Amino acid sequence: MKRLKLRSIFVWYCVGFVAVSVVVVYNSYDGGSKANGKFDVAVDDETDEATQIRKILLDSHCINRLEQNQLCKYPVRIGVFRNQSIFLRINRKRFSVTHFIEQNAKQDFTWFKPTKKGGKRRIVVNTPFILQNISFEDGSQKLLFVPQDKASFLRKWLKSEYIACSGKGVRNRTVDNIKRVIPLSAVRNVMAEFRDFADANNNTAYLFGGSLLGWYRECSIIPHTTDIDYGMNHIEHSDEFEALMEKRYVVYWMQGAGNETGLITYHKDEVKTDLFFVFPHNDTHSYTNGFLVPEEREIRWLIPKVTRICSTNLLDNLMYVPCNAAKIILSDYGPNWMIDAPSKNYHFQSSGNNIIEGRRFNETEWERVYRWKQGFWF
Repeated sequence: MKRLKLRSIFVWYCVGFVAVSVVVVYNSYDGGSKANGKFDVAVDDETDEATQIRKILLDSHCINRLEQNQLCKYPVRIGVFRNQSIFLRINRKRFSVTHFIEQNAKQDFTWFKPTKKGGKRRIVVNTPFILQNISFEDGSQKLLFVPQDKASFLRKWLKSEYIACSGKGVRNRTVDNIKRVIPLSAVRNVMAEFRDFADANNNTAYLFGGSLLGWYRECSIIPHTTDIDYGMNHIEHSDEFEALMEKRYVVYWMQGAGNETGLITYHKDEVKTDLFFVFPHNDTHSYTNGFLVPEEREIRWLIPKVTRICSTNLLDNLMYVPCNAAKIILSDYGPNWMIDAPSKNYHFQSSGNNIIEGRRFNETEWERVYRWKQGFWF
């Protein structure tokens, strides 16, 4: 009777999360930007605690060993859904519950909240997990839920530390600048879609420029902005990536050449996006560049060095941001970054606080550097 009673309570607690099945499966999943908010795991009809409590493997060392077909070592770090933790009876020598897992059906990501004070909150784009029998060095085996794509999950976990927007709002915005140019639906349809495209190619596109400012200052997109800005480490550029960009999007132009490509401008759903590649300048700073086409020369914007990438929530969609976003915004926009500057008054070659001169090109170099493609201007 006790077992039946516990099982009925379990179903009541988990009705929002679990699909019960007689076989171990995971729910179909069509990408983070279209995720339905479910954790994409299912419970089978066994009596094993792992299938009733759903222990989620979060131990990077163990996941790496599984990728190499090696045995895991105890103890391993796991996560559990918070509303299931009251049922958890765990061998502390074998398992360490480091995170409670939570979801919101409106969001395209999963929360991993630390069980101990001082731990880091993390968010990861919704991803499918499967039930797997894990073998350990002591000869034991345990059923745990593991990421279906282990390598992809590990890459996302490395940049999953959560930071929030400041929410301080904007000052001095006039009525003329309230009208929205880019619809908020673009966060999911354009921005999250490109996040997934970059992730699928082992790259990370993070909020940059005006998009970083809009997120940090207003937790949104600046209403009067006319484009989206992303940054990406220059070492992630390749000819193959350029080819994939041209195949998937309408590319307007590319500026720079080869390993020195600084900017790719493309549009999707009539939304213009600038992808800036970020280069090292010295031990403390990086730079990104733009080009003055009539003068055939380059200008550079210095920013504090981006050493780590974190994750954030932008209108219920996961976005990547530099962990030192506040310092980068201060460098870009100065101490008055909270004061609204209408986009129509912004001039990229002179409005920044961090502009330095770049190279001037001869005619032969310019033909290689300035690569007009197709599309339309906005």
